[in-house]
Amino acid sequence: MSNVNYLAASCGFFTSKANNKEYSGYALFYINGEEVSFDDSRGLNVIEIDPNTNRVISSKSYDFFGDNALSFNDLALYFGNNSSIFLVAVKDSSNSDKLRFPQNFKPHNIGFRESYSFIGNLNKLDQYSTSHNAISNGTATSSLTLIKSTIPNFDLLTKIKSKLSSIYSILNTNDKYDINIGLEELNNLINQYIDKESEKIYNIAELIKQLNRQEKNIYDNYNDNSLPELKQVYKKLSNANLEINLAIHNKNNSLKIKSAFSQTKHEDEDRLSIIKNLINVVDNYFKISLQSLQSQRIRTSALAIGVSLSSILGLTFQGINTYLPTM
Repeated sequence: MSNVNYLAASCGFFTSKANNKEYSGYALFYINGEEVSFDDSRGLNVIEIDPNTNRVISSKSYDFFGDNALSFNDLALYFGNNSSIFLVAVKDSSNSDKLRFPQNFKPHNIGFRESYSFIGNLNKLDQYSTSHNAISNGTATSSLTLIKSTIPNFDLLTKIKSKLSSIYSILNTNDKYDINIGLEELNNLINQYIDKESEKIYNIAELIKQLNRQEKNIYDNYNDNSLPELKQVYKKLSNANLEINLAIHNKNNSLKIKSAFSQTKHEDEDRLSIIKNLINVVDNYFKISLQSLQSQRIRTSALAIGVSLSSILGLTFQGINTYLPTM
């Protein structure tokens, strides 16, 4: 199971401000910056994703104005798979009054030629993102990043362990060594990493703002050649949303490590015992990391076997929503 960003971009039917020409809009989906290929149509476009493999299970389109539109009752049945992630985007036009959405899913009423996008797991309210543009001319982009790995940063843990081992060795040979100097250096090491991740978060956030401005500018000046430009913007947005959430995840884990160190009791203990306790804290994080890695490898191997057997038998904001599991 890998960390993943889903992005859905919706654009209803609109008239370009640049050339006064009418366009049918678009529905675009991305997974980790890669565009999902599917046959879009007027109306509500839906893609179902397996959250374990990030593979497309199925895709459907609901044309609310076509003569042979799919049964809208089918939509509720289609969303019945509670383990799936659904990516939804309106193209051209739709009307939510005709839809029977599952509980907790029904959006604000989607008006004539308005834009609407949704990403989420219908059974987990902390895993969804939705965007609705109630103006006839406008886009609606949703982004959802799922951090499926609880692994703390190995680089930071390795540096901390190395520093603690160095302090421990010095204490064994120099009984006059001031342990507070070593602990202060250790604290600075963690703070430097936290500052590094904070800077990364700031820089990516600025990039996301820039990409959002690019999207608006391309839309405001839309012409026959604009869609490829917009696709590049959405590709970069998906990657940026993944990177910023990974940075947030790493920063949060670093803060947890720092908190665990600060809570380690130092009173009434000799200096060697203090360092041993801190080493045990780091070792515990390493243990969690290795268990998580092993679990992921087992799941990956099982998935690979399943794919092989299937072959033999023939048988994608204006905002960021993040799910961060506790460590």
